[in-house]
Amino acid sequence: MKTKITKTIQHGLIVEESDLRTIFNFLKERYNNIEIIVDCDGGNQLETSNIEEIIKFDNPSYRKIKKIKIYAINTNANEENLSLIIDSGVFSIFDNTVVLIINSKNNEEARGRAQELLKRFSEMKPWYSLTTRISIFSLIIVCWGVVSLFFEFGYLLSYISRPEGSLSAIASFNILLLGVLGLFLATYPIDCFRKWMFPAVFFNVGCQRRVLEKIKKTRHIVFVVLILGLILSVIANIISKKILP
Repeated sequence: MKTKITKTIQHGLIVEESDLRTIFNFLKERYNNIEIIVDCDGGNQLETSNIEEIIKFDNPSYRKIKKIKIYAINTNANEENLSLIIDSGVFSIFDNTVVLIINSKNNEEARGRAQELLKRFSEMKPWYSLTTRISIFSLIIVCWGVVSLFFEFGYLLSYISRPEGSLSAIASFNILLLGVLGLFLATYPIDCFRKWMFPAVFFNVGCQRRVLEKIKKTRHIVFVVLILGLILSVIANIISKKILP
């Protein structure tokens, strides 16, 4: 009997060189044929059967690793094959950072391998993983929509139903569209900065090690500024209450 196991992961990942070695060694012990394909920025692609070649890759920003695909085959009696994809191209809450597929004749062994790999990926989860799924623009739109529905939906329907209200309703809708567009343009740079500070998947290999250190320092500065700003605002509020009547 054949079994097919599909597992996906959506949380963030910081993939270190040691993580790549651990996964590769785990697969090498269980599969006798492994192929690794790496997609990089600029349309470049690397192919190898040895993970050390990927670890030694310079991984510069203009050609950094975007996706790692590992295909493993075991030609023993179980005729098992595995497909593992680690993808940094995450744009929405529905995208997967990892997709694992195992086809085997031994259901128990296949499930055991899948669970072991998922456990290893859970160890790569960064503390900020939840922030990788939330964009500033979508968060504001959702909050705005909930508040609008709660307070104004009934009034808007009754207003549009009046003859004199139809034209004004169209104008209001156009203003709303312009407002949403303006909000998107205003929050887009902030979201780009957020994605840089909190990457969904980061391959910490080669030159990207220096990039990650820069990201960590930037996060530290931003957090310190925000905390100091909050403290100063509280102090200013207390002083203003004591000085002003």
